[in-house]
Amino acid sequence: MTADAGYARPVVSTLEPRPVVTVFPFWEQNPYLNMAYLAIAADGFVVARQRDYDELLDSIDRRVDGDLVHLHWTGVLLEAARDEQEARERLERFEKTIEAAQARGVLLLWTVHNKLPHELAHPESERALVRFLADRADVVHVLSLATLDEVADVSPIDPAKVELIEHSSYDGFYDSGVERVDAREKLGVGPDETAVLFFGQVRAYKGVDVLIDAFAQASARRDDLTLLVAGRTREEDRAIVEPLLSDGVRAITHFGFVADGAVADWLVGADVMVLPYSSILNSGSMHLASTFGLPVLLPSFPHLVAGYGDQAWVHFYDADGGAEALAEALSVFRASDDDRRAAREYARAYTPWDMANRFLDLYRRLRPRAEAVTTSS
Repeated sequence: MTADAGYARPVVSTLEPRPVVTVFPFWEQNPYLNMAYLAIAADGFVVARQRDYDELLDSIDRRVDGDLVHLHWTGVLLEAARDEQEARERLERFEKTIEAAQARGVLLLWTVHNKLPHELAHPESERALVRFLADRADVVHVLSLATLDEVADVSPIDPAKVELIEHSSYDGFYDSGVERVDAREKLGVGPDETAVLFFGQVRAYKGVDVLIDAFAQASARRDDLTLLVAGRTREEDRAIVEPLLSDGVRAITHFGFVADGAVADWLVGADVMVLPYSSILNSGSMHLASTFGLPVLLPSFPHLVAGYGDQAWVHFYDADGGAEALAEALSVFRASDDDRRAAREYARAYTPWDMANRFLDLYRRLRPRAEAVTTSS
């Protein structure tokens, strides 16, 4: 006999079926997506996670009045096309599927992560895609209000349908109890070294070559620098990056996926994270850095300075100055306890659960909950 045998259990039913949201692309190992849908899934929404183009269209075809479709990174929709002609065909099929779904009462949400995909395989079609989403989306979610100005020349967005939900920290999502001395010992970083970290997918467009050049220049001015590079790397990108590291650059590398349990070693063991991008709209990496009390060094793009210029843990280098400007910033950077403390305070002020609840609030405004009826059985 079970512990609750003989007792009537309350059963909650609703006057309507559970709403479904089709999310694309949904990668199970992407922490941002997992955090964003925490409260939505807990509240009763069915989250249909899609990664494949054809399966996405099939999922959208099954959506009914009151369901939602939420698009994130757009490049995945067209990247598999062999040429521009096939990309246009994929785009037309997607557009017709969305238009038919909206005619049935399905709502379309679009999160603007980038101005355009970083690696434009089919420029004409990919620009047409973001213009379509800007026009047809019922809600356009932005992570910063600066997004509207930054993307205006590619995909003008009606401010009336914009929803601002900023990127949270990862506080509580990763193990942050790792001791700094242990992390540095595990990585092979000496106690008196200043460890400069690049963390995340190692891709050519992310400016890793500029960082290595800048690091070499800075190392000629101070002898305590160590470069840390960790993240999944395609063979073609590794072929570019590795030769640059062979010229006497003091570097510790991991060209592969960093498991959740190992993330803290890199973030706690470093002294500063550098984002050497030539263009950037949003970055989860800096919010990951704050979670571990790690200062960041960013290019001085106006929207980043406007958004984070008052944060003591955020440092800038001249975005127009290339490797020389970054080298100068690395030459003078000194880690401080005040920086680390400010980063942690920033992370604790806006947690994944805070962000998840803001997404749930948005979804519930779009899809109000039916009145619940409680019965016993």
